[in-house]
Amino acid sequence: MLGPGNRIKIPGVIPPALGLALAVVLGVSILCAPGTMAQADSPEEAPPPYKTPYLIPLEEEIDDWNFTTFKRRVDQALEAGADLIVVPLDTPGGELHAAFNFGKYIFNKVRPRARVAFYITNHALSAGALIALSGHEIVMGPGGTIGDCQPIFLSTEGIKEGPEKIQSPLRATFRKYARANDYPEALAESMVTKELEILQVIQKDDKTVYVRADKYESWTEEQKKNVKSKEVVVKEGELLTMTTREAVEFGFARAEVHSLKELGLLFGLEDFDRKVKRLEPSWSEDMVKAVQAWNILFVLIGLLCLYLEFKTPGFGFFGIAGIVAFAVYFFFGYLTGLSNYWEIALCLVGVILIGLEIFVVPGTGFTGILGIVCVLVGLFAGGLPNEFIIPRFPYQQVIFQEMLIKFSIALGTVLVLAYAISKYLPDIPVFNKLILTAASGPPHSEAVPGRLAAEQTVTLDSLGTALTALRPTGTARFGPTRVDVVTQGEFLEKNTPLRVIQTSGYRIVVVEDTTENTTNNTGEDSA
Repeated sequence: MLGPGNRIKIPGVIPPALGLALAVVLGVSILCAPGTMAQADSPEEAPPPYKTPYLIPLEEEIDDWNFTTFKRRVDQALEAGADLIVVPLDTPGGELHAAFNFGKYIFNKVRPRARVAFYITNHALSAGALIALSGHEIVMGPGGTIGDCQPIFLSTEGIKEGPEKIQSPLRATFRKYARANDYPEALAESMVTKELEILQVIQKDDKTVYVRADKYESWTEEQKKNVKSKEVVVKEGELLTMTTREAVEFGFARAEVHSLKELGLLFGLEDFDRKVKRLEPSWSEDMVKAVQAWNILFVLIGLLCLYLEFKTPGFGFFGIAGIVAFAVYFFFGYLTGLSNYWEIALCLVGVILIGLEIFVVPGTGFTGILGIVCVLVGLFAGGLPNEFIIPRFPYQQVIFQEMLIKFSIALGTVLVLAYAISKYLPDIPVFNKLILTAASGPPHSEAVPGRLAAEQTVTLDSLGTALTALRPTGTARFGPTRVDVVTQGEFLEKNTPLRVIQTSGYRIVVVEDTTENTTNNTGEDSA
């Protein structure tokens, strides 16, 4: 027994058995000590030392142009050595094909080079939910929501739900992203298809899993015996849309934060709100976005001006305005990834063919029809994404249908306006001089505009005189009446005797008359 004054003396050499025992005890104590190796391996507690964080907002509807500007900014950040990209996300959704492009780009190109965190400040609905799942993790602000990604499209019957042909590949994409981030795959699918019923199953080892009700029915009896409890968390007929608290509970969101400073602390970064580098859209990108939103109006204006140019003599204001409208349409379409070189070239070829029909080979019909087809196809294709012309996939069919509806509305509007212009504009005193007329007036009148002129047509083989040079359009006199005419492409000087070889509506085609008997300006035959 040891007394108070007794001390243990440790010899200079420790016996081998005692040394081995001390080593074991020391090793166990180190491994079990808090804050050592086991904790350091957890990214939640000890995130990597990020040195170059970037903040790249995405806070608009999802479309091709937003993808273009977002990609430019992310590429710029990656080239600068970004190792953490935080994306403040607030969107009600948008175009499905653009969401696919976002997801593929982030998942395949960005994730291997930098950590991607989506910070949902308000909403990440529809296409926004797909994009949010493509990153490494999700952080949400108070009051945020995520989900409701069932595809819809516009039809002649109104808004309709996307068919299973579209939902199936979309669910597959959600499963892929969920699997990569260890999100519940069944819950991810329920954001897309409302016919799914999702069960929360708690097993006897207190492990929680989420499973589709139809797949739960195929579990073996042994698996079902291991179930402690189960309940429906998403009812059939409902789409999953989660609040911030629910997203954290279901394992989609890492945490709820109230500021960028709190967000930075999750990644081990102090003063994140002041030190992070921000990349916002440029002013020119905002301008392009605003103009592109009304691109179909430029098609309407261009076609209408083209019609008016054909109805007026010579080449003037309407021709220039039509060219400018088409140029704006294709220019901003090119910037947003819609228009391409071949579509612009096809439209130009169409305009040239129409010009040939009017000025060089009038009356053939085929050249003009081919030109009109080229213009319409070029304009229509210029409003579709560059990745396709003929739709092959379901989401491409949706885009094609939407563009077809918009283009049909624009074309129908042009036809209605063209009819109104041809019927009523000649009766307006200021504008009747702009419209080609094909009539000869009553005796001794200088010109008869409007409906009265339409009742008195110039017939084939009528003889007259050029009052202006025809290059190849101009003005001629037939009897006492002045009318606008066009040659077959040749240029004729003023006072050249003329003969009518074709009349079609307001269009009068003439050639130089080489006979001796011509009609003078008073309508009397010369001897």
